[in-house]
Amino acid sequence: MNLPERKRVLRAQVKQLRAALDPHIKQIEQQHIDMHALRVLQNHSGAVAIYLAMTAECSCDAIMHYCWSNNIPVYAPKVQAEHNLSWHKILRVEDLKLGAFGILEPTTQSAVLPAELLMFVPGVAFTKAGRRLGMGGGFYDLFFEQLEHKPKTIGLAWSCQIVEDLPHEAHDACVDLVISPLFGKCSGEC
Repeated sequence: MNLPERKRVLRAQVKQLRAALDPHIKQIEQQHIDMHALRVLQNHSGAVAIYLAMTAECSCDAIMHYCWSNNIPVYAPKVQAEHNLSWHKILRVEDLKLGAFGILEPTTQSAVLPAELLMFVPGVAFTKAGRRLGMGGGFYDLFFEQLEHKPKTIGLAWSCQIVEDLPHEAHDACVDLVISPLFGKCSGEC
């Protein structure tokens, strides 16, 4: 099986596990993830970029509300043409509406991300070392390729999203830190 096929199979397997996660377990795991993410935020003084979660993904809601209540600038992505993301500063929930792919997206004007930035990155699967398997569209991989300086990145993952190893290509972006109920937080070594 070639690398793209291995990615496709693993992506389908983990998505199935993620979708089948018991709601009660999901709630407990989300609380654990939020606790560790908020501890990381307490040691960060710059802006924060979040993702707007799809139904089965770990939520960034607690992160977003923590930032707002502590006057930390929050940026969220919007899907644009040709697998590009634009970034938008959001100040309140009213700055979001249901959009592409059935997820919330910002309604504010696009903005330039600040240099000092902590970015929460979505993924289908992660390794403890920070390797990441995305949804397959390449949005974040392309975004990171275009940056002169990559921000510090954090992946949030349910227990079922942590895998021992995953297929990895040169263009696949890794994260600096993974937060999961399996191990709290783990520095990426990718």
